[in-house]
Formats: sequence, structure tokens, C-alpha cells
Amino acid sequence: MKKKLVLVITVLVVALIVVTLFSNRAAMEKKAKIVAITSYPVSVVTAAKQKLDETFSQVGVIVSNNDVEVASELQGKVTAVYVKEGSHVSPGSPLVKVDDMVPEANYASAKSSYEKALNDWKRMQGLYQDGLISKTDLETSQQVYSAAEAGFVNAKRQYQNSIITS
Repeated sequence: MKKKLVLVITVLVVALIVVTLFSNRAAMEKKAKIVAITSYPVSVVTAAKQKLDETFSQVGVIVSNNDVEVASELQGKVTAVYVKEGSHVSPGSPLVKVDDMVPEANYASAKSSYEKALNDWKRMQGLYQDGLISKTDLETSQQVYSAAEAGFVNAKRQYQNSIITS
């Protein structure tokens, strides 16, 4: 019996809630008015030519795909710059010239020494074949020639390195 009473009371409470909701819904619909907008406020402007600002500012970081470190094998004062920063260069293009007065003088001196040592060595070969000098003299002449050749190659390279290329 107690269960039936609880069940009846629960059903009555639920029914009361449903009736209240439906009656409130009907009352709310009567109060609510649907307002139809028939016009929109606008402003009219006559078309005219105007200057357009073509600048664009943005904050950011630019990262290149390739970085190239430029270094010289020769120390000295930069006397000429052949390209501007950021310009495109092809491989082998001259970029910068370093003061080449000393390397040029060293190159000329080494070239002269090399040519003299070469001529002396050739002359010594002929004298050795004729039996006029010893083998030691010939070997000494060849060593002087080899040293002069190495000095010439080194001086030539330093002189060529006075122009830094890409």
C-alpha cells in the first residue's frame, strides 16, 4: 500500500510539472513578439578616385635556405667590393679585392727566382752529362729548383687569393 501511495504522489507531481510547463509556454509565446526587420540602415557614398596605400608592414624573422660564410685566405685591407649585400651572385664571381701590393711583389720575386733556378738546373744537367760537375752539385741545383718552384706556386696562389670569389 505504501508503494502505491508513493507511486500515485509521484505521478501527480510529474503531471503538475507538465501542466505548469505547458501553461507557461503558452504565456511566453503570447508575450514574445517576433519583430520582422523590413529595412537595414545604410550609408551611401559617391565613388571617387583615391590614392591607395601600397605599403605593408609585418613583424617577423626571415630565414634563408642557404647560408654562405665568406672568408679570405689572405689577410689585408679590403680595397674594392664588387657586389652589394643581398645581391645574387653566380659561382666564381668576384666579391671583394684585398690589397695585393705585397702578394704581387712576392709573386714577381718568386717567379724570377723560379726561372733562374730552372735555367741553372738545366745548365747543371748539361754540365753533369759532360762530366764537368759532380752529382752532388747537380742534386743541389735540383733542390734549389724544387724549393724555388714551391715558393713560386705559393706566391702565385697568395696573389690569386687577393680577389675573393663566390
